[in-house]
Formats: sequence, C-alpha cells, structure tokens
Amino acid sequence: MQPVIFYREILIKNAPNENKKLVQKYQRSGLSDPEIEEIVEKNQLYFEQNKPYLNAEFDLQKMSTEINVSRQNSSRVINEKLDKNFHRLVNEFRVSVVINKMNDYSYSHLSLLGLALESGFNSKASFNRVNKEITGKTPSEFKMNHD
Repeated sequence: MQPVIFYREILIKNAPNENKKLVQKYQRSGLSDPEIEEIVEKNQLYFEQNKPYLNAEFDLQKMSTEINVSRQNSSRVINEKLDKNFHRLVNEFRVSVVINKMNDYSYSHLSLLGLALESGFNSKASFNRVNKEITGKTPSEFKMNHD
C-alpha cells in the first residue's frame, strides 16, 4: 500500500552489507534529489571559494552553519554522493594543498611540517597519518619520490 516504504525495504535488503547501514541511516532524511544536488553544489562552491580546510579548527558544524544546511544533511550528502566522510574529504583537500606547495618554489623555505601547518593540519602526527592514508607514503617518502 505504501510503495515508498516497500522500495526502501528492497534497497536495504539488496544493499551490499557495507552499504546497508548507510541506506538505513538516511532513509528518513526526507531530502529530494534536487535538494541533495543543491547541497552538493553549495558544498563545492564553499570549498572552492573559502578554502575553509586551511583552518585547523574547521569542522562539519562550521561548514553547515556557513552554507545554511543542517549538519545531518551536510554529512549525508558527503557520505552518499562522495562516498567518504567529512574528515576524509577535508584531509584530502589538505594533502592536496601540501602537495601543491611542495611543487611551488615560493614555499621551498618551509619544512614539511611547516607546509602541513599552513595547509590546515594541527599536528605532525595527524599530518603523517593522513598523508600515509591518502598517498600510501609517509610525507618524506612522498616528497623524495615527487621531487
């Protein structure tokens, strides 16, 4: 009698195990596809124009407030559309900034830690861990192979 509920049950039943929790988690959010696309565009524009990831204190709540979208909906869109969580997204941007600065002669006076701190990381340990997760190499290994 209620095809929407039936359809969601089919999605949950047929989803791969790793996606079942995600499907269940967001099944009641009530966002339409156009609303989801609007949030994707807001997120993208916000990251491109403001570069908020350069601030070590940047978090999901700050972003959500800035783009006027609920924290839950921001998180949902990042998880579903980008297939990653907020922290992974931010860290990928930060690592990308570090890599770009490694290739820019005007930053050659900075150490790897200096580049990391300027790119939004707040500690050497977090930079080393995240860089290894994303590039598969420690920052020093990546720099040596990248020069």
